[in-house]
Amino acid sequence: MTVPAGNLISREIKWLVTQYRPHIFLVLASLLFSGIGSLAALLDPLIIRWLVDHALAQRDLKLLAVASGAYLLAHVCRLAFTGMGNICGVKAAQKAAFRIRLSLLRHLQMLSLQFHDRTPVGDTLYTVGQDVDRVTELGGNLATDAVELLVFAIVIIPTMFVLDLRLALLVMPAIPAFLLIRWRHEPQLRARSEAVERHSAERGSFLQEHLSCISQIQLLCREICEARRFAHLSAVILRAEVKRASLELFLTLTSMLTITTGAVMILAYGGYRVIHGSMSVGSLIAFYGYLHHLFGLLWATLYIHLYFQRLRASIRRILAVMELEPAIVDSVGAVQLGNEKIGAVEFCNVSFSYEPKRPVLSGLNFRVNPGERVALVGKSGSGKTTVVRLITRLYAAQGGSVLVNGIDVRDIKLKSLRSRIVLVLQEPVIFHATFRENLSYGNPSADRTRLEEAAILTGLEEVVQKSPSGWNEVIGPRGSSLSAGQRQLVAVARAILQQPSILILDEATSALDADTEYKLIEKLDKTLLGTTVILISHRPFVAWWANRILVLDDGQIVEEGKHSALLELGGMYRSIYEKHSRHLFPLIRGRI
Repeated sequence: MTVPAGNLISREIKWLVTQYRPHIFLVLASLLFSGIGSLAALLDPLIIRWLVDHALAQRDLKLLAVASGAYLLAHVCRLAFTGMGNICGVKAAQKAAFRIRLSLLRHLQMLSLQFHDRTPVGDTLYTVGQDVDRVTELGGNLATDAVELLVFAIVIIPTMFVLDLRLALLVMPAIPAFLLIRWRHEPQLRARSEAVERHSAERGSFLQEHLSCISQIQLLCREICEARRFAHLSAVILRAEVKRASLELFLTLTSMLTITTGAVMILAYGGYRVIHGSMSVGSLIAFYGYLHHLFGLLWATLYIHLYFQRLRASIRRILAVMELEPAIVDSVGAVQLGNEKIGAVEFCNVSFSYEPKRPVLSGLNFRVNPGERVALVGKSGSGKTTVVRLITRLYAAQGGSVLVNGIDVRDIKLKSLRSRIVLVLQEPVIFHATFRENLSYGNPSADRTRLEEAAILTGLEEVVQKSPSGWNEVIGPRGSSLSAGQRQLVAVARAILQQPSILILDEATSALDADTEYKLIEKLDKTLLGTTVILISHRPFVAWWANRILVLDDGQIVEEGKHSALLELGGMYRSIYEKHSRHLFPLIRGRI
């Protein structure tokens, strides 16, 4: 994901300011307190000067006590105001982080399935996690550091000229030398910072995929191979980090050399003048104190510069996501489906491809009537799953029209469309929550009675009853405590509770044994009267249950009809039926 480079810095700063604008009072309080704390810190050299030239010179204990008290008060004020400034800054940063993450999540929810299919989950997690943390952490510190630098610049330089003009003129050339070093290495530092972030995101993607597929890795005995991949990715990050750290160290050492040179010149020339009586010891100490603050100012500028490179890299990654336009959105004038019974689905000359020049569907035409049960049958890759993705608008047809009740799905509000059409997948999404929460996810208002009816209908009630906590049993991440068939039963029960007008079952019973599948179909046969059902299955009994069978091949309908008629035809359907019924389903062959 890339972002045009034009006017990038101002765009990034503008975005950062926008994120903190709702918390302007906290930001202003943080800046005010930090500014006061910085001013208190700048009193130290003047107090020391007065202490040396007056209290110590006159050997006056009262003046010594006053100077000591003033020094203590200045430090207490500095610590107190700086602390309050930091607290306000942290609050503003955390509130900004909350808003940014929520905005990112809402935007990610609107992006199409195409984006999520092609973007590694680890990349997205890295952006929502580490990048936002860096933006809020460094972004919050950046403002307070900038105020401190501004206060120091406004106060220190004029004060140094007032204390001693010649010493001030002697040290001023160190400032442009310091800034020149930074300016010359900025592009290289930026590139190295972005490389570190990019490789870190790649490693995060690997870890996410690795941990989510750990059982398969173990079964394939690929632990060592995957460990090598991880080591390679980590080594790439290591090299990138070393390159960035080396450049940062070079800038640091060069800056230290500039600072040290300036300090030596001031001490040598100032000491010479003190020896010859043209400058007091207190003035030299005070000037050196301000010189120390000045070099601290330049040093802080360097670190802000280094941090800002990392901050920019994170902002660019966030903007790369936020500026993506959702591919699937409500069209202007999109309608809300009414309360009338819906169920008709029609494909009119529909074409679609995931990759250019590799069509999945080519001019597909068919119609499903309200209340009809239609089975889509075909070899793997024939386009069956693509058909249901287009009906639910997870993807958009690239040619032709997909109609629901005679209305193009592009002209129906997404929320309205998806509330009436329910899709159950072969590998259903089961949440790390209780049985109750998983079943009621699509219909939160479902009461205990309806939950139990759905469980009985799908044969899930026995699983719930055997669980230690019953309906309140947490069934683990992705339903890990359940078998594949039980997870499918949870998904079917959830779909029934949603009371869909159109139910799409995409290999939704493939993990069930033949007898359990038969019993489930028998119950669904009575429950789904009047509901349009679209089935995708290689299982002969599921296809036999349908009123009509459509056989897909290379994105086209090649056969259509009832089970018996297609068997007599002796074409592709008969071939698929005989293959699966002979080898996989001896228990139900007699029932068909």
